[in-house]
Amino acid sequence: MANPIVPKLQELLQEWPDWRLIIVACLRLSEDSPSEAFWSGMVLNLARCRERRSLRQLRTLGLLQRVDKATRNNSNASYRVCDPAGLRLALVEMGIDPDETLPGDWYNLHNRKAG
Repeated sequence: MANPIVPKLQELLQEWPDWRLIIVACLRLSEDSPSEAFWSGMVLNLARCRERRSLRQLRTLGLLQRVDKATRNNSNASYRVCDPAGLRLALVEMGIDPDETLPGDWYNLHNRKAG
């Protein structure tokens, strides 16, 4: 049976290929968090996204669900990946490595070369 996430991702990434790192960051943060929840700002930092973006588009596609809304003092909303295993499989099916080192992965020091 075909993974229903693949067509959604293909459509999104054809139109906006720079969202690839954001999607991988969402998956990684979801898998690393005990509650599977993460802040939108964490995603953008991990993907090293230069401009502020809303993850609303990923929520509209059914990839994310919002856990907490952003507040006036906190502009970050909290999200959770709806189907982490399905998203991981969809990325692999599309030839995207879900375990790739992301630009903002400051804690991945063991894989960095000494400079």
